[in-house]
Amino acid sequence: MGDVGVKYIFESNDQLTNNIKNILKTLKHKDYNGEVEELYESFINDLYENIYTYKESKRILITLYYSLEIIKENLDNNNFIRKELFLEENLNNQYLAEEIMNGILISSRNEHEESKLKYYGYLLGNIMFKDDLDRDECNRLIKLSRQLTYCQIKLINMYVISQTIQIPILQREDYTKLGIRDYKLLGILQDTLDMIQKSILNGSGKLVLDVVQINPSKIKVQGVGTLLYNCMSLNKMPYDELEDMLELLSK
Repeated sequence: MGDVGVKYIFESNDQLTNNIKNILKTLKHKDYNGEVEELYESFINDLYENIYTYKESKRILITLYYSLEIIKENLDNNNFIRKELFLEENLNNQYLAEEIMNGILISSRNEHEESKLKYYGYLLGNIMFKDDLDRDECNRLIKLSRQLTYCQIKLINMYVISQTIQIPILQREDYTKLGIRDYKLLGILQDTLDMIQKSILNGSGKLVLDVVQINPSKIKVQGVGTLLYNCMSLNKMPYDELEDMLELLSK
């Protein structure tokens, strides 16, 4: 497995399931009606009743585990689970909470970049508390998180750090004169351009149509990119995961 923070903690799916159930037990003492516990238990039961490969089950369980960590953290901070999660139904008589969980767990089940699983879990957990996000916005975030590579998720985090601190840490000119001599740098710039086209990033008002027009120090996270950063708790990402791309973009 990739480095998802659980490699040496959980030796089997059964142990992972037990850890999930232990967190659910702690939630019983929180101030909410217990719908989350019932929802998670139903999904875990469904997991064992359906035919999944061992790896598919593990990806789903890891995502569930990290989502519960975020739910517990929010409850500890006296945040409230949004009530409409278990009140609003879609045309298939499915609650919003079920729809959100189904969407994210489909993503995690099929995800080949296992480093993303932790952040799928954070996304699931945080959406439970974002009462300003309607059904369409939640599904849009789920779709975008599925489309992004782990490199792009790291880039969102790095660009937020870059625009937050006052001292420039990224290159302060584009590549029209410098050229792009490193294939790794080219890949990072292509990922950046893709997110500009998805309106996750912007070039500080400058029209960017080609990778050579990207000025790393001017890239800002905007709109849905900011939502992804907050809902996926990218501030929890270890800084050492950004060091390689930071070095490439600061030359």
